[in-house]
Amino acid sequence: MNRYVCIHGHYYQPPRENPWTGVVERQESAAPWHDWNGQITSQCYGPNGAARILDEKGRVVAMRNCYGSISFNVGPTLLNWLESKCNWVYRAVLDADRVGAARFGGHGPAIAQVYGHAIMPLASEKDKRTQTLWGMSDFRRRFKRDPEGMWLAETAVDVPTLEVLASEGIKFTILAPHQAGKIASDGPLDITVPYRCLLPSGKEIALFFYDGRISQEIAFGGALDNGRALARRMMDACPDLGRPALEHVAVDGETFGHHHRFGDMALAACLDELDRAEEVKLTVYGEFLEISPPSVEAEVIERSSWSCSHGVERWRSDCGCSDGGHTGWHQRWRGPLRTALEGLRNGLERLYTLRGSALFPDPWGTRDRADLLALPISRKERVAFLQGEAQRELSPWEIAQAMTLLEIQRCSLLMFSSCGWFFDDLSRVETIQVLKYAAKALDLAESLGETSLREPFLAGLEKAPSNVPEFSDGRRVFSCFVEPCSIDLPRVGAHMALYSLFDLDPLTTEFPHIWSTGKVMHRGSSDSLDYCVGCMELHSDITGRSSFMAIGALWFGGRKMLCGSIPLSEDRSPDEVVKELSEMAAQGSQLSFQEFFGHRVYSLRHLFKDSRDRIFQEVQDRCEERMVKAMRPVVEREGNMIDPHGGETPLGLALRVVSNRDIARGLIDRNADYLAISRALCLARRRGVVLDQDRVERAARIALTALSKGLEEPLSWREYLEKIPRLLDVIDQADANVDFFCLQRTILNLVGKGEMSQEIQAIASRIGISLEGISGLTQSPDFES
Repeated sequence: MNRYVCIHGHYYQPPRENPWTGVVERQESAAPWHDWNGQITSQCYGPNGAARILDEKGRVVAMRNCYGSISFNVGPTLLNWLESKCNWVYRAVLDADRVGAARFGGHGPAIAQVYGHAIMPLASEKDKRTQTLWGMSDFRRRFKRDPEGMWLAETAVDVPTLEVLASEGIKFTILAPHQAGKIASDGPLDITVPYRCLLPSGKEIALFFYDGRISQEIAFGGALDNGRALARRMMDACPDLGRPALEHVAVDGETFGHHHRFGDMALAACLDELDRAEEVKLTVYGEFLEISPPSVEAEVIERSSWSCSHGVERWRSDCGCSDGGHTGWHQRWRGPLRTALEGLRNGLERLYTLRGSALFPDPWGTRDRADLLALPISRKERVAFLQGEAQRELSPWEIAQAMTLLEIQRCSLLMFSSCGWFFDDLSRVETIQVLKYAAKALDLAESLGETSLREPFLAGLEKAPSNVPEFSDGRRVFSCFVEPCSIDLPRVGAHMALYSLFDLDPLTTEFPHIWSTGKVMHRGSSDSLDYCVGCMELHSDITGRSSFMAIGALWFGGRKMLCGSIPLSEDRSPDEVVKELSEMAAQGSQLSFQEFFGHRVYSLRHLFKDSRDRIFQEVQDRCEERMVKAMRPVVEREGNMIDPHGGETPLGLALRVVSNRDIARGLIDRNADYLAISRALCLARRRGVVLDQDRVERAARIALTALSKGLEEPLSWREYLEKIPRLLDVIDQADANVDFFCLQRTILNLVGKGEMSQEIQAIASRIGISLEGISGLTQSPDFES
C-alpha cells in the first residue's frame, strides 16, 4: 500500500473556570446551555465520540467513535472538564486511542498539546519548557503512554520551541504549508512526506505540512456538506507515486459539529467511505512516520502560525487579523496587554525564585513537575508531592507557602492562553479569562506580602484601549469584569451561610476545592425573616490555607437577603458568637447584622452567577409550591367549570400553574408515574391549558438523559429499559421536541454487546434506528463507550 490518508482534529477550549473556585460559571452567551463547554460538548465532542451513520431513509444504522480513526489532540484543560462533567465523552477519547493503536500498528491516534495553549514563540524560555512538560505529563497520565507528537497552539513555531520538543523526546509536530522555510531538495514543498528539521543542538524533529487547500475548505467552505464526497476528494488528491504518500488535513476539531452543524456525521461518513476504499489506507502520523521516515531536510519560518498571515503578530500587535465581527475596530490593545502580562509574569518569577528557593532545592524543576497539583487530588497527595520536592518534612506554614507559590505559577502560565488576543476586543470573555488568572496571581502574591505588582500591572492595562467606549481601557475592563469575580475564604463563608439557610449543599458545585470543619450552626425565623448563623473553619485544597469564621444569612422574602462572614477572633468562642448572632437575627436587626460583619456583607447581586441562580430558583420553587398548595383544592373542585374556549380566567390561570408544575415535576421525579403524567396531559388538553412547552421539554430531556445513563448500569439497566417506552409515550403526547442522541447511543451500545430483545428493537424503531441495519454496529471497531 502506497496511498495513505490522515485527518487531524485539534480539539481545544480555553480554561473557563473561575480561577478562585475552579468552577465554570454560567455564560449567558451560551444559552440555553449553561456554558460554552457544555454547548460545544453537546454539538461536537460528544457526537464525535458516537457519530451517527444514516441509511438512505435517514435512519441510524450505526454509530462511530471518530476519534479512533483520525489523528487528534485534546487540550489538557478541556480533558479536565470532560473527565468531571461528561465522563462518557472522556472515556470515548481514551478508548479511541487504545483501539486506534491496535489499528495503526501500535501508534495511538492521540498526540499531546502544550498545556495552556500559549503562543510558544512568544513564551519565555522557562514557560516553553513548563508548557511542554505539563502537556506531556498530562498526556501520559491519561493515555498511559508517551506522546509521539505534540500540537503547538495555533501551530505557532520557532526553532527554540522545536529544541524543547526534541529534547523531551517528541518525534513530530504538524504545521501549515506556508510555515515551511528552506527545503534542502530545492524543490517545491511536498506535503505527502514528512521532513527532517535539524536543530542547532544536533537534535532533530519531523515536520508534517498539511494540505492547506482542502483543510481550508473543510473549516470554512462546504467540504463537509457531503462526507463521502470529501473522502473521494482526499483519495483523488493522493495519487500513486510509487512510494508511500500521505494526503492529510488539519482543522479545529470543533469544525465537526459546532462550526458546521452535523459535521460529526459528515466526518463519520467520510471515514466510513475511506474504510471501504481498497486503494487507500487510513493512518495516523506516528504510523506513517514509521512507514516513511523523513529523508529531506526542511527549515521552518521563524515565528509563524496557521491563523495569522503576519506570523505571530495577532498575539502582540494590531496586525489586522481578527475574527471580523466588527468592521472598523482596531486591536491596538494587544501590545499593551501582552506587555502588562509579561511585566507581571517577570515579577511573579522573581517572587517564586526568592521564596521557592527557601522551600525547594530546584524550584523551577519543581514547577516543571507540578502539573499534578492542577488535578482534583487529595490534600494528602499534594503534601506528599511538596515534601518529596523539598526533600524534607515541611511545616503547615511552609506547605501553605509552597501551595500558594505553585498556584501563582499555574495562573501565570494560563494567563497567556492564546484566546486572550485572538478576537476583536479585550472586553470579550476570552481576554477577561486571562485577566482573571492574572488577578488571582496578584491576590495570592499579596497574601504573601508582595504588594508592588498590582499598580504597575493596572497602569499597563490602562494603555490598552477598548473599542467599546463605556469600557475605555483594560484597567476599566479589569475593574468591571475581573475584580468582582475574586474570592477569599470569608466570601466563601458568606455563600455557605446562605446555602445553609436554603438547605442547599454548598460543596457540590461552586466550591469543590474548599471544605469545612468545626461547624456550629443555628437556624430560626421570626415574623419578618428567616435566618441561619454559625461558625465554621474553611480549608482550601489549592493554597493550603484555612480560616475560622463567623457566618450569617438573613432572608426577608423574595430577592431581599443578606449574608456575611468574618474571621473569628481567638478570644471569642463559637457558641458565644452563634448565640449573639441568633439574638440579633431573631430581633430582625438588619443594622446590627451589618455592623457585626462590616464590609463583609453581601446581597444576592454580589453572589456568583450560579449561586444567584441556585438560590433564586430555590426561592421561586418555594413560592410556586406555596401557590400550588393553595390553588390545588380550588382547581380540583372547580376545574370542571373551565370553558376551554372561554379565554383566560383566574381559575384557568390557576389550572395552568398547577398543571405545568405537576407535569414538569413529575417527569424529573426518579420514581416518575408516567400514567399519572399522561392523565394530567389529557386533562390539561381537554380543559384548554396552554403547556409551558419549554419547561416540559426541558424536563423531558432531563428524564431521557437519566434513563439513558441508567442503561449503562451493568446490573440494573433492564429496570430503566422498562421505563423508556412509557416516557416516549409521554414525549409524543406532549409533542415535545427532544433529541434522542443520548438514547440512540446507549441503545446501540447494548445492541453492540449482543442485546437484541423485542423491547430493545421496539425502542430502536421508535427513535429512528434502522432495525434492518442495526447489526452493522457490531462490526465497527471504533465504537466503544
